[in-house]
Formats: sequence, structure tokens, C-alpha cells
Amino acid sequence: MKSSYIVMNNYYIRKIIFSYLRKEPKIKCKKCNIVCVWDKKINEYVEFNFYPWNMYGSTICMKCFNNINSPNINFLHSPNCIII
Repeated sequence: MKSSYIVMNNYYIRKIIFSYLRKEPKIKCKKCNIVCVWDKKINEYVEFNFYPWNMYGSTICMKCFNNINSPNINFLHSPNCIII
């Protein structure tokens, strides 16, 4: 038998190996739930940090950001807006 076969059929070793893999993305869009960052950047996104009412910030992908149709929202001139 190959060693890979032995390792992958051992429940305890397989459990340890899979515990190192990520289950949730680091950053995802708050509007459409698309993954923006897993281990590295996948999609372009915009991060908003409006204090004090939004302490945890909001992240939306560029596709959702471009679909915002409100003339009163001036995100790009905010000092806390980071486009990544």
C-alpha cells in the first residue's frame, strides 16, 4: 500500500490535516456574498469604515459598488473609504 492511501484512510490523521484548511473566506461582499479574499485577493472590493455607528465596517465588491444608484452617497470622498 502507498503511504498516501494509509494517511487518507486514517480518520485521526485526516482530521488533523483538514483542520488547517479554511472553511470561511477572509472577506466577502455584504450585499451579494461573493468571495473577495480567501487566502489572496480574488475579486476587487471596497471597504467602508464609518465610525461610530458602523464599528465593524462593511465590504462590498466592485460590481455591487458600481450598481449603487444613489446620488446622495459620496463614498469616494470619505476619509475612511479604502478601495482595494
